[in-house]
Amino acid sequence: MKERLFFHLREVIHLYERTEEGIFSKGRKTKNRRKEVIQSFFDARETKMIKFALEEWSYPGEQRHVFKKVDTLQAEKDRRNERYYPDYDTF
Repeated sequence: MKERLFFHLREVIHLYERTEEGIFSKGRKTKNRRKEVIQSFFDARETKMIKFALEEWSYPGEQRHVFKKVDTLQAEKDRRNERYYPDYDTF
């Protein structure tokens, strides 16, 4: 149990560090850079959890869901109501 807890903790730390490096490496000089890092981290974590749930708890023979990612920053930029890509209302 303890090893599994440490695995999840290491996974979250690694994901945050990758997210932070990705945003800072683009050289983006924005006033809200820290907000971008945090929001991108949350989106990446939520994307991983949704993909896990869709894969792990799907029924045999169930149609695969077309889910790519959660991207709050892009959704705000596009003035979308949903943060999930693709948007299921457009199918």
